[in-house]
Amino acid sequence: MTMLYKPRTLLFLAAGSAALFVLVLLGAYAVGPIEWIDGAALEGFVNLRGPRMDWLAERSSALANEGPFALFTLAIVLVAYARRGPRYAAAIGIVVPLAALSSQILKPLLAHERPHDFLGSAQIAVAAFPSGHATASMTLALAAVLVAPRAWRPLVAVGAAVFTLGVSFSLLILGWHFPSDVVGGYLLAVTYALVFLAGLRHADARWPERTGRDVARRVLDPNEIRAGWTAALAAAAVLALTALTLVLGRLPAAADFARDHTSAVIGAAAVAGAGAAVVAAVLSLTTSRRR
Repeated sequence: MTMLYKPRTLLFLAAGSAALFVLVLLGAYAVGPIEWIDGAALEGFVNLRGPRMDWLAERSSALANEGPFALFTLAIVLVAYARRGPRYAAAIGIVVPLAALSSQILKPLLAHERPHDFLGSAQIAVAAFPSGHATASMTLALAAVLVAPRAWRPLVAVGAAVFTLGVSFSLLILGWHFPSDVVGGYLLAVTYALVFLAGLRHADARWPERTGRDVARRVLDPNEIRAGWTAALAAAAVLALTALTLVLGRLPAAADFARDHTSAVIGAAAVAGAGAAVVAAVLSLTTSRRR
């Protein structure tokens, strides 16, 4: 007999995510080499600014503003209600805004000066950790993965990761946040997602909701699951090919930038890796079964 991860396991993972949040905070505030890399990475991103880049970054970051965030949340809640019932819809309608709100509460409470002479006038505000936009975009991404049909979750996960990273890199290019602020937002979002999952699985076990329909939904055609993974891999391949084409098209400039702004490349890799890892981990928790 197989079972999904138990609520206790999910709460343990949530505690681990919260602990990582604290470690990132301490590193960004009190560990000299990490502070320097944080600032140097931001400098590299800010140096990418220009009329066209600013235009793109401003519009990408706006996807996590209050208006679009509310519309995305409403859409996910409606999908959750149609697919999973009122319990999931209500939980997402509470948890998604709560995660975003908590980042806004934490920022002034965790305010800390992080000046860097080499940033000049591009200093970051003291109340910046964790990033509210990064928290909001990652929370929306994880919620979308959680409510998507199981067969198509891999494809939704690819789109969700692209959405989150697009918002996150825009914040760095515009000079609104350090990379550590973005990673902190990711960890805050995944902590809420894991607590959300634990609560729902406990409720499903103790007070089954529309049991017959739920069982029917869980009986999936293997061909559908295979189609979902195939579509996700195809989308990932297209994105990778597009990125590779862009890089090769500007290879000399990219090489010069990487040489002059190594910390920015490291920061970009860290943010991208963290974002992809968070989405992949939640995808795994919602599709994997263990003995």
